[in-house]
Amino acid sequence: MKKIFLPLLITVIALSLSAQIQSGYVPFHQFLLSNRGDIQKQQGNARNAVFEEIAYMHYSPVNDSNWIYADSGQFFFNQSITGTSLVYETAGNYFQYVGVKWDSASMFTNTADSLGLILTSVGQNFDTATHSWVNSYQYLNTYNSINYLASQELDNWTGSWTAASKSNITYGATNFDSVVVIQTGSALQNDTQYLYTYNGYNNTELLTQIWSGSAWTNLYKQSNSFDANGNNYQSFVSVWNGTSWSNYALIIRGYDLNNELVSYLYELWNASSGAYVNSYQEAYAWVLSNNTRFENYNWDTTSNTWTPLSLNTYNYDGNHNVIYEFDQSYVNGAFANAAQYYYYYQGYQVSGIKALNGDLKANLFPNPCNGIATISFSAGKAGDFVWSVYDEQGNLLQQQHINSTPGLNQLQVNLTGYAAGNYLVQLVDAAGGKSGVLQLVKQ
Repeated sequence: MKKIFLPLLITVIALSLSAQIQSGYVPFHQFLLSNRGDIQKQQGNARNAVFEEIAYMHYSPVNDSNWIYADSGQFFFNQSITGTSLVYETAGNYFQYVGVKWDSASMFTNTADSLGLILTSVGQNFDTATHSWVNSYQYLNTYNSINYLASQELDNWTGSWTAASKSNITYGATNFDSVVVIQTGSALQNDTQYLYTYNGYNNTELLTQIWSGSAWTNLYKQSNSFDANGNNYQSFVSVWNGTSWSNYALIIRGYDLNNELVSYLYELWNASSGAYVNSYQEAYAWVLSNNTRFENYNWDTTSNTWTPLSLNTYNYDGNHNVIYEFDQSYVNGAFANAAQYYYYYQGYQVSGIKALNGDLKANLFPNPCNGIATISFSAGKAGDFVWSVYDEQGNLLQQQHINSTPGLNQLQVNLTGYAAGNYLVQLVDAAGGKSGVLQLVKQ
């Protein structure tokens, strides 16, 4: 699915961020979530990963020079095969550092169907008095006939599940234009609605309305402009004054030659001067498609200069996974340490297929590919190997026997006749019993 539109993005982030907020856990790494979105929709190793975060929080940027443990999280992404279908499961555990040890804090568990669509997300808090898990919230999702999100209900636990809010999404004839209606309260009454207008893949307008008790009333409108590469480079935000639209804000975005966001400028409308004036800005730096630096500023109207707010830097591994984050806050005219995070990754295996081990080591490149990729693997001795290609539903598409030689072996996988998407490549050492599965993405 090539369409990435805001209703689904909001939902994806809500499943992660709001879930943690509901459970009382502060979002552990907003950068990772906001830039990757739904981890199950990502390519390559970003999806084939179990990752763990250990956070070290600086206790006091001014008076303390020591790092102390603060919180950590472990996330699990698993695939299993039921019949011929792949089933995705997601879970996360959060911990807080109390005294001299880690204590459980909260956790969430998602269930998904064979397409990886999240059906339920249940969050629980750890009760230290009873040493047991207590329900906190749950999200219930439904999808339409083409697997687009149709509704999402948030329930809170009060001895039983009680509805707190619900989002209902309807789509236009092209499945681009959409309306998101938010209902709140135990009776699920209308609260807010978002109307999205698209031109092709581009969301050209977002209209927000609130429920007045009997009808929808305009609140604000955002009109977006796009360049030839589909980058949203400018947005005008207007507010409804009761009879007409008034200027409110101007957002200007800059991109590099790789279409990566490098600047974000937010200006507010000044009615006295009749012009937009500086308010807030962000700057990004990229190395090899990795966002290595993020900084933001507020406009100081007294000195007419930009005042730094924070500076975050990131390191990545070869699979574009964040492995280290260093956060600083601007305090008393200088940057002071705030937090640092370490991330650890481990590939997962499909149930029923042994993970690569011993002298059987394999890799796929390029990944993603345009149709043809190379499998490179090491063998300790000559032998019979079988490689197979499956689609995401577990259907066998290709299979071939090859005779390996000791040392490095290479073979080609040709997906030029298949649609863009995710594929699984299984490699089996027929004699030694070793096997492994790799994910290949065709663009």
